[in-house]
Amino acid sequence: MGEKRLRKQRFFEDHPSCCFCGGETAATTEDHQPARVLFQGRQWPEGFVFPACEPCNKISSDSEKLVSLLIHGESGSGNRSKYQKLILSIRREHPDLISSMLPKNANDIRRILRRKGISKPQGLAFRDIPIVSLDPDFWTPHFELFARKILLALHYQCFGKALSSKGKIDFWIHTNADQLAGKFPKEIIELAQNLALPVRQKTPLHEQFAVRWSVVPQHDTALFATAFHGRFFVSGITTETPEVFASKKAQAFMSEPFRHEEHCSFETINCSE
Repeated sequence: MGEKRLRKQRFFEDHPSCCFCGGETAATTEDHQPARVLFQGRQWPEGFVFPACEPCNKISSDSEKLVSLLIHGESGSGNRSKYQKLILSIRREHPDLISSMLPKNANDIRRILRRKGISKPQGLAFRDIPIVSLDPDFWTPHFELFARKILLALHYQCFGKALSSKGKIDFWIHTNADQLAGKFPKEIIELAQNLALPVRQKTPLHEQFAVRWSVVPQHDTALFATAFHGRFFVSGITTETPEVFASKKAQAFMSEPFRHEEHCSFETINCSE
């Protein structure tokens, strides 16, 4: 048996169930979360591979490419050829999408900045401000799928088991435009006290992807805050005890100190408490 085949056999022996559909389906594929398309130069994080059934693995491929388009942002992202291939792929599947994202004139840019509550950067004409317009009807389902999948993967990495179908996810999605407008929830960062700095063959990747987290182990609950290239941010809570959030004690529960426990088995990371 070849080394690669043996490694996969051991992986599925250790992780027999899909971590994305409540652990109720056999895992048949390895799913990289975050997806490899989000990283430059085939340098994706070690230790962030998850067991998945084939439908769960494939369901997010389109959404991951679209998020990659936003976070790479321009051909100067380090690999012009790869970025151009990404553009061509998205245009084949969504022919009018990219043109719809581009403001038509300076007035469009003014309206976007005003709606977001962002001041015009000094020294830049309106037409030179690098900003895009995202149709929520199109983008929201992709953002939600992307967020749910990364949070389910992190929950599995933290607790060593899938979030069950009785569990719950609450999440928040922000962009660098929200950050510029001062709308980024700093309290999430303050609660998520542990920091993961992923690497690839000793090369740090934290400028492309970083994770902060904390847990309340008695409730099988975790808080995560992720950053992608400093442009796209997913934060969320995963819990096996959603009734806690629905009860009158929810506010008191949220005031409990989230904390790191040894069973949070992120691999190849640095943890700071």
